[in-house]
Amino acid sequence: GFCPTAHVFFGKLGDELEMHSWVEEWSGRTFLVKHRLTHADGRPALEGFERRAWVVPEPASPKGLRAIPVAPEAMARFVD
Repeated sequence: GFCPTAHVFFGKLGDELEMHSWVEEWSGRTFLVKHRLTHADGRPALEGFERRAWVVPEPASPKGLRAIPVAPEAMARFVD
């Protein structure tokens, strides 16, 4: 799940926010996604991150998934 790292100024219902998300780090089978929300005037609202895993179905696994190395073509889609 999402883990907030900085609460600056959330704002109120109806405020216009802009969200930026990017992959900060690739680590074999996992990757770190960071998020930053800012108000329309540029003031920071919230920062956070989530650690994701690249998985495939694995019926023999208790959770039904197995982590595998992130495909290079998938990583290439996140390059600016």
